[in-house]
Amino acid sequence: MSREACNVLARDIPTLPQVLHGSATSLRTHILALCNQLDERAIAPIVWFSPDSVSTPRLMEALRFGSLEVQEHFESFLDRKSYLAEVGRNCIAPIAK
Repeated sequence: MSREACNVLARDIPTLPQVLHGSATSLRTHILALCNQLDERAIAPIVWFSPDSVSTPRLMEALRFGSLEVQEHFESFLDRKSYLAEVGRNCIAPIAK
């Protein structure tokens, strides 16, 4: 889901049959609201540490593990986001025809 998809939908609403205008506008509003929520929560955390300040191997491993966990969760989020975008396009495609 993206703002670009909402813009395409907004551009195509006038070409849709009159019966679908309300539904398409409502769908666009919901997608925009969801995009805004994802944007607010999807700020990737910045993980930084200086190798000089890490004096023990145990602390270094804990930091590395934490960084890998954050990276894995962020990649899962991006995968889910692209899946939702694909589902959204597939839902809009029959309406736009």
